[in-house]
Amino acid sequence: MAFMLCARAAWAAPQTLAITPDNTEIGFRVYVFGFIPLDGHFTRFSGTLILDPADPGQCRIAVRVVTASLVMPDAKAERMALGEDFLNASAYPALLYDGGCRAQPGRPPRLDGQLEMRGLTGALAFSLARTGQRFEVEATLRRDQWGMTAHPMLAGGRVRIRVTTALAPP
Repeated sequence: MAFMLCARAAWAAPQTLAITPDNTEIGFRVYVFGFIPLDGHFTRFSGTLILDPADPGQCRIAVRVVTASLVMPDAKAERMALGEDFLNASAYPALLYDGGCRAQPGRPPRLDGQLEMRGLTGALAFSLARTGQRFEVEATLRRDQWGMTAHPMLAGGRVRIRVTTALAPP
């Protein structure tokens, strides 16, 4: 009986997963001229995701993204995104996010946290979905709230951020 209780306690203990480029994708989408999608993703980042199997609506996440690791399909767009008007990678070498899941009665859980970007820190909430062996979050941020006001027609005013983490080895 004691063995069964210990096994159950071990199974229900929170699990800490590493967030790395091997199991996670961190990407974004902007719309050029308001209707042409332009995607980018980051190749260097690290963090942790803590999940509680006994309470699927709870989690903690902390991620550090190397800003200069941005990759985009167009070299000119990539240089512009990394430049002073947007991410300003030379002055702000990292993006940081720290947050926790929050259950919402009758609605899917959310990931609420703080994003530090371009020397500014502010709240950013993500929608949250756990599908099979994947943990997915998505948010839309307004560029102007993060000091990125240049080229409003070219780059659009909103950026969709999506992070997908594999919960089990591929």
